[in-house]
Amino acid sequence: LSVFVVFLLAAAFTLGTIILGVYHVSLALRNLTTMEDGVNPNEFRLPSALDNLREIFGPNLLAGLISPAQTTPGDGTIFPRPHLMAKLKDE
Repeated sequence: LSVFVVFLLAAAFTLGTIILGVYHVSLALRNLTTMEDGVNPNEFRLPSALDNLREIFGPNLLAGLISPAQTTPGDGTIFPRPHLMAKLKDE
């Protein structure tokens, strides 16, 4: 009985981790946080999912995933906003 209970707990934990992992990867691909999810329009979304991942993890995605060190450009308070950059190019 105890092995079955441990198996059920492990399965529930694994399933929950997978669900949250998929959800947060989808947020990262759209350059969103959980607070911004569902807010339209997303003014920080870059043209491609790869650009969004580079904004989060830095230019070397593997190093950004492995190391928690600062890999992204900037100071963490100012981010590119494509709609504003397009307006500046037009002027």
